[in-house]
Amino acid sequence: MSETIEQTNETRALCLINWYLCDRFRDVFIDGFCDCMVWPFEVVNPVLHALTLEAIRNFDVLSSGFTSDLSRYAKTKLKADLNSLAKYLSAWNESKRVVFCDDKLPGSATVSSVEDQNINRYMAEKLQQQRTNFAAADVNFYTRLYDYNQKKVKQLFSFTGESYDAVKYRNEYKLRGQQDALGVFEVSHEVVVCERDKGRYYRAYASTDQFTAISYENAIVSPQTLAKRAGLTEGETHNVSMVASCTETVSIALPKAKYMCDVDMKIDHQTDAHIWVHPLTGVLSFGIVAACNHRQAFTGTIDAKFQMTVRKESIKPAYVWIDVSSLMDMLIGNTIVRLEHGAQLVSVCPESKELRLVSRDGHREDAKSLFKLHPAENGSFLLSTLPSSDAGEQWVCVRNDKLVANDVDGYGSDKFVVHRLSTSYNDWIVQERRTQKNIIVVAKDNALVLEVKELSRQEASTFSFVRPLYGETD
Repeated sequence: MSETIEQTNETRALCLINWYLCDRFRDVFIDGFCDCMVWPFEVVNPVLHALTLEAIRNFDVLSSGFTSDLSRYAKTKLKADLNSLAKYLSAWNESKRVVFCDDKLPGSATVSSVEDQNINRYMAEKLQQQRTNFAAADVNFYTRLYDYNQKKVKQLFSFTGESYDAVKYRNEYKLRGQQDALGVFEVSHEVVVCERDKGRYYRAYASTDQFTAISYENAIVSPQTLAKRAGLTEGETHNVSMVASCTETVSIALPKAKYMCDVDMKIDHQTDAHIWVHPLTGVLSFGIVAACNHRQAFTGTIDAKFQMTVRKESIKPAYVWIDVSSLMDMLIGNTIVRLEHGAQLVSVCPESKELRLVSRDGHREDAKSLFKLHPAENGSFLLSTLPSSDAGEQWVCVRNDKLVANDVDGYGSDKFVVHRLSTSYNDWIVQERRTQKNIIVVAKDNALVLEVKELSRQEASTFSFVRPLYGETD
């Protein structure tokens, strides 16, 4: 009997150690990568690898006095959990999106690169297709240019290195050619550059030029200290090594990098071809040839991707939709969760069956505060309560815009999807999928209840998905 109790205590202690190491792994990574920048795999993967090795080394120290079979199983579980977290954190980094602060590309953004050749080739091809009649002759605009101007058309526009303020206004170029001996042929190009889709969100990624090494600030911590941080009691820490020490990463210093955005730009151009005679020719021909003065204009539009360097101050994080499978990676596969809103828990009122907020302390008599996630199609999920002594499993539904727990068949109930601010990792906006209404907290009759309402994500309430306490689901 005592052996069984001892094994139970060891299993609990090892589980708490795993939880602490996973939380530490996640928190250190989040603190280091919390900005709006999407970092390349060359930066992300080494950090995840280093933090994984650190967690496993510290587990070996903390578990050295535990039963070998239990310790071996817990270590295997830790590796699987760290792998799930690494998958989520990598996806979290890739999911970051930004919007420009004034919903438009700032004038200070600088063009790092652009497909200049495609733009100039397009201009040249359009010019080569344009023809007109002049003095009873068929004139091709392009062939009437001087040879060096024909070459110049193919390299006319270059925006690289310019600020958006410099390129978004009218850019004009005039190219001349000789029309036989009678007059002059001139082609004038004018282009206007502007953002194609204002107000959309962008991927702000790190420039890969001259990355410096990643540096880590580490601290030496005693195993006893880590065990207490993990929640082990005085009686449970006797299995923890008293000799070895643990190394913990305190912070990560990432390389300095510029914020880059790929922006789809629209280039509107107008080309004006003008042929006119020399004044002397007009006089000698008694003005007959002068009547042949001729203008012709043609327009066009081309889209091009501009790689822009933007200032950190000109962007802010955007809200992004997240597939429930990614949420499950964050929860390390745990389908049973608490829903938290700040310092309060979401619970089911026993009488009205409405979902409401309660304090974390007390309220044990109505503590239907554990929920189960059921992944569904298209990245959505269903939500149910856990069965208890007084009620079976109930499903969260929307009734008259209120969230209630109902006995209906789960797969006939409402489905939900989640969004979050792209730099947050566990602050979720929950949305009813069919109506696309967001869940909010509303004060009614001296209680805080959950309802759905059609409003912006900025106005919606946010919730955290948190694992239950150890043994709470037994």
